[in-house]
Amino acid sequence: MTHRLAPPRLANWSAHHPWKALAAWLLFVIACLAGGMASGTVMDSSGGGSGDSGAAQRIIDRADFPNQLQTEQVLIRRRDGAVLRLADARRSRRAVASRLARVADAGPLSGVRLSADHHAGLASFTIAGDSNTASDRVAPMLAAVAQAGRATPVLRVEEVGGAAIGRALDRKLGDDFQKAELLSLPLTLLILIVVFGALVAAGIPLILALTSILASFGLASLASHVFPQTDNLKSILLIVGMAVGVDYALFVLRRARDERQRGASVRESVLIASATSGRAVIVSGLTVAVAMAGMLLAGDPTFESLGIAAMLVVGVAVLGALMALPALLVLIGDRVDRVRVPFLHRLRRRQGGSRFWAALIPRVLARPKLALGLAAGALAALALPALGMHTRLTSETDLPRSIPIMRSYDALTAAFPAQGASHSLVLAAADVRAPRVQSQVASLERQLRADPDFALRAKPAVEISRDHTVETIDLAYPGASDGVAATRGLRDLRHTLIPATVGRAAEAHVTGDAAGSHDFNALVSARLPIVIAFVLALTLLLMLASFRSLRIALATIVLNLLSVAAAWGLLVLVFQHHWLDSVLGIRTNGAIVAWLPLFLFVILFGLSMDYHVFLLSRIREAHRGGASARDAIAIGVERTAGVVTSAAVVMVGAFGIFATLSLIEMKQLGVGLATAVLLDATIVRGVLLPATLRLLGENAWNEARWLGRLPALGHGDGGAAMRSRVSPERG
Repeated sequence: MTHRLAPPRLANWSAHHPWKALAAWLLFVIACLAGGMASGTVMDSSGGGSGDSGAAQRIIDRADFPNQLQTEQVLIRRRDGAVLRLADARRSRRAVASRLARVADAGPLSGVRLSADHHAGLASFTIAGDSNTASDRVAPMLAAVAQAGRATPVLRVEEVGGAAIGRALDRKLGDDFQKAELLSLPLTLLILIVVFGALVAAGIPLILALTSILASFGLASLASHVFPQTDNLKSILLIVGMAVGVDYALFVLRRARDERQRGASVRESVLIASATSGRAVIVSGLTVAVAMAGMLLAGDPTFESLGIAAMLVVGVAVLGALMALPALLVLIGDRVDRVRVPFLHRLRRRQGGSRFWAALIPRVLARPKLALGLAAGALAALALPALGMHTRLTSETDLPRSIPIMRSYDALTAAFPAQGASHSLVLAAADVRAPRVQSQVASLERQLRADPDFALRAKPAVEISRDHTVETIDLAYPGASDGVAATRGLRDLRHTLIPATVGRAAEAHVTGDAAGSHDFNALVSARLPIVIAFVLALTLLLMLASFRSLRIALATIVLNLLSVAAAWGLLVLVFQHHWLDSVLGIRTNGAIVAWLPLFLFVILFGLSMDYHVFLLSRIREAHRGGASARDAIAIGVERTAGVVTSAAVVMVGAFGIFATLSLIEMKQLGVGLATAVLLDATIVRGVLLPATLRLLGENAWNEARWLGRLPALGHGDGGAAMRSRVSPERG
């Protein structure tokens, strides 16, 4: 029995009106960019937060604090590491003060004080204006301090503070993003040239991906007015956009070339590809978007922003594959193989087959139980370390020490522990100056000065709002924000010290790096099961609507879960157990970034469905064309081997670039995505899925009657029928 399936209406219109379709696509991209530029981008400056730290941050955001100025420190040391004389420190301090006095936004420099071991001196000044924008205005201060340091060659004089670190980090992030752009584009083009053996064919997927990403940047700016953007959003858009944009173009382009080689005309081959691979792209895009939508249930603005942006870029990539790609292929025609690379073009197998998979698949199908047991066992073993996953948010200790100011920060906190990280105690009352409140504050401070988990100065830094209803108190602690002192001190504050003191007189909350990381971990732990259940349920419905088989739907979901779990386990091995520190050239922090497990789940679950949907659609096409269940598996795997392998290589290359960037979260994201895609495109697609389908046999494709109530998303059928009868044009 044969089935005729028309191409999607948009793709059909595009193939018959290519110039109009291309013009409409370009106008869409330009309109998105122009709209985004005109509206501007709203960045998330709320501080976010969940739990107790989130409550503290919301109180701070509502309060009106006078003179909220950014404080910067000036660290003075001898270059030879010897003891610093107070007279030398004061002389250097005067040199810095005279130069800072010429900078408009710099406040007066305080007196200098020596560290406990007399090896360092410290002075401070404030930056006028909004503290949130101080990093944009700190450059003249940095230049003035550096100039003073050059005037005293015996001494090392450095500015350290939130504004200086923020500026250095922004520049590093900008350099990293530029590096990712510069490397990913030529690397992707090189891979595509190897895949197609011709420059024109290689350029088409890249053009589609780039225009999709550009349009998504504009749409994300518009969306930021409802869901404010986070700092890493553009990197995520680049990653996801390049992956799905190239993938979708590859799926359609390779199928169109195959049909052209079988004798179809140019337009017929494009329509057949749109009716088969194009519909697979629609289902894949819907599945990826459903997975991304899970981030909206995470209960955090960062996840909401990333989820919306990822859904936008996937939707735009699907639109491009249906609108721009058919038009391009019709207009270019057989010139798609122009500008051939002779050696590579001869190597390309014309039917997209693969000797490796052609040799492996018969063995898998001959002994499916053994193949399934070995492959599933290997992935399960790889997933086991995920049970011991330790997560936390990144802090100052995770910033790369290749940034010079971070080495200065380490020297500052070593010499003056109270200048390091701190818990921020937030008090809210009718009047925080009331004797009852302040007596409890004094009682708390007395206890903390004797506690080794804190590093309080004679008087901790305090701020009181203009209406005297909110007070913040900085409670410094020794070591890093994920250290023993920070963790133990936070626990004691919340569960013992605050309830016994200030908690009796005011509403009290604790925020800061340690508190924020603890509360974010708690949020993710609570929301992850909800997100997983949501994604699995909607994915199950989509797969049922697509393939009308409960067995197929359940099998693909279980295999995807196993693939994601294996990726989590690999991350733990690499970043918690330091397996590849020397290879990656990093100093791993013994933890996984707290937002990464949930983010990886939705990204990987969505992207891996690309391969599953594409492979399953070709297998079902062969089965409905008359092949047995076993033969259909072999045909489907062999015919999709080339394009799936090519798409996987592109993804692994693009994701792998992010493993070379500076920030630990980008390294973890790159390693997690690259290894997961590699596992999915090889073990899952080449062994687990074929073995599972072989065990299910003919029953795998039986359509349950009760599924007839679901809307049909059928795809991938009728290539043979399409070659004899192409759907008429639909306006």
